[in-house]
Amino acid sequence: MVFVPVTLNYDRIHEGETFPLELLGEAAPKNQLITTLKKFTFLVANLGKVNIKYGSPLSLKQYLSS
Repeated sequence: MVFVPVTLNYDRIHEGETFPLELLGEAAPKNQLITTLKKFTFLVANLGKVNIKYGSPLSLKQYLSS
């Protein structure tokens, strides 16, 4: 079995409003059902360009034998 790491990077992040505040030490907003449902709107939001990067394949067999 081989695993291929994949990274998806967007121009914008969906936590754009709260993340800077969390870095400054403010508490993260509590997850409520309505808040969670609203976050699904980011799936159709325009987050700018997407950059996809593929890492080097990792062999499970080789990992277990080392």
